[in-house]
Amino acid sequence: MNNRSDNQSGQGPLDLENLYKQTLSGVSMAADDREKVRLISNFFSSTRHLPDDLTYSFHLQLAGLFIFLTASFQPDCLPPEELLGYVDISWQLFNRFSDRIDHN
Repeated sequence: MNNRSDNQSGQGPLDLENLYKQTLSGVSMAADDREKVRLISNFFSSTRHLPDDLTYSFHLQLAGLFIFLTASFQPDCLPPEELLGYVDISWQLFNRFSDRIDHN
């Protein structure tokens, strides 16, 4: 565990790419959409402190999948803490990418 936090603070492009690939692998083997969203959420949470230029393409690729999967969730089927976490991530993604979307 201590190793992981040291690695995250000094995470380079190769480490980030490996984490991204591990996340995609986990998503492909997940039992259901809720587990997929949880894995993607963990990726966002563990990389949110990294510079934008390092994480931009990874976050953009996973943002579409995150939004697609959470769109089918019924709010009353999720614990409030879990739902709040997903809403928080959705706002972060909106704030990060809204000025880069062509609305025409």
